[in-house]
Amino acid sequence: MKISCIFVVTMIGISVSMPANAASWGPVEKGACEGTTGKRIYSAKLKRNFGDDPAASLCPRLHKTVAGKSRVPDKCEKKGITGYEGIWLVPDDTCAKKSAAQKTSLPVRRKAS
Repeated sequence: MKISCIFVVTMIGISVSMPANAASWGPVEKGACEGTTGKRIYSAKLKRNFGDDPAASLCPRLHKTVAGKSRVPDKCEKKGITGYEGIWLVPDDTCAKKSAAQKTSLPVRRKAS
């Protein structure tokens, strides 16, 4: 019986989706490398938060696929009246290479004579 119910539901095109008032992330923006950490900064704005859970507590718990992996933000920042933005710091080979190059090309201090 269970199989026939699933088949009927599939045939009539019913789909399950999040409620209209559910919180979600906007598009992810790929940012610059973060200093010499070897990580790239990604960000996204928190959208549609009309439930009982305030954005401040929801932001650090809401997953988003960033750089191919589901992650929660490393930090959340309040952005004035526009709401919250999630910040992800993701290891990136390009940033790691830049970081290594910066560390090896630091100027040498010479002792004054």
